[in-house]
Amino acid sequence: MGCSLSLSLSLSLSLSLSLSLSLSLSLSLYSESEMLTFRPDHRVVKTIEECVREGVVNVHDIRVMLNLHKKDILAGLGEEPSPLNRKFFPKDDDIRNIVYSFRKKRLSGLYDQDLVESIIRSMDAKQIYFRPYEENGEGFLFVYMSEDMQHLMARYGNDCLLLDATYKTTKYDVPFFQLVANTNCGYQPVAVFLVEIENSLNIAEALEIIKRWGAPSKTTFVIDHSLPELNALRQVFPESIIMFCEFHRRQAWHRWIRSNVAEQARKEVTVQLEQVAESNSAIDFARNCLALDSANFCSKKMADWLNTHWLSHQQRWVRYYRTSLPHVPWTTNGVEALHHVLKTKFLKHFGDRSLHGFLSVVLKKYLPGIMMTYRAANLSAHSARVLTTPVPDFLKGRPVKLVQHCIKRLP
Repeated sequence: MGCSLSLSLSLSLSLSLSLSLSLSLSLSLYSESEMLTFRPDHRVVKTIEECVREGVVNVHDIRVMLNLHKKDILAGLGEEPSPLNRKFFPKDDDIRNIVYSFRKKRLSGLYDQDLVESIIRSMDAKQIYFRPYEENGEGFLFVYMSEDMQHLMARYGNDCLLLDATYKTTKYDVPFFQLVANTNCGYQPVAVFLVEIENSLNIAEALEIIKRWGAPSKTTFVIDHSLPELNALRQVFPESIIMFCEFHRRQAWHRWIRSNVAEQARKEVTVQLEQVAESNSAIDFARNCLALDSANFCSKKMADWLNTHWLSHQQRWVRYYRTSLPHVPWTTNGVEALHHVLKTKFLKHFGDRSLHGFLSVVLKKYLPGIMMTYRAANLSAHSARVLTTPVPDFLKGRPVKLVQHCIKRLP
């Protein structure tokens, strides 16, 4: 037994040595011009594919990784090949072609849905819904709420929820929605979803699922001026209040005025429209609307636009309605800040723009990272000892900034 083992080991070493020697000799037999025609070695290809799998697709970054793994790639060659040898020192075009081929192979299927399903199977989550795209079938839909997000929804969702979509997160034209609550330590996602087409039907379907998972049936939502979002929310949460984001309201007005009003009249139109928006009472609102209607610049086109898109929803944007909801933010800045964090701190450094790659980042890096920040802020609030003034019982355990803000205003 021992003899046969040593014999097989000896044969293996001899074979390895002979292969290494023959490869080394064969490499030295080629001219430099011939070396430039070689295809990249399978070890080089494998290393590049591993880079792509980890989200590294930039040629310069991949070349750095190849240099780091140079010893493994060249192991067993006997002598280091010439830098002109394309087999072990690929050109930039070679790297690009390998990256493209591997990504194309990974992205087979319109939504690389098999890979998405593999992520879902690997996660121990009850609140996760995925319906793959099928030709001539129901559209693509993905909805997710972790246990931590469900906890935050139950605790803070009754006060107010912000809903907003961001775009260009994947190579597919699908919007990514975040539903966000204002917690004791800033804004936190309480649900996320993607829909194939951004219409009220698809958004309502996602919201119905989120409602089943614990979203309150009666709360206040803040959205941008999106009719699909508005109609979906009214359908799924008929008892809730829905407000328009102040920033998006002003942005929409500015764009309409710039496109439809003569340059010399734009300033006057803007001033009078803002007077309507800033009305402090129903009487002020009626007076400002009458003044606007009687202005020389108020054409039928402007009147139709105002009546259709804005005055019919006055309770969602006029000041005197907003002031009756002191706990509700006027903008969706809280959710847009999270969109920015997702794109600049997570997606920016991850080159895989497939749906699978995007969801890997969202589910395994972004959402856990945001939750970790939230927990750290809460621990800091409970452990900090920076206040010398006696703290009332109702403020104990609250974030330090909130406590300081309240103490300054105590009588």
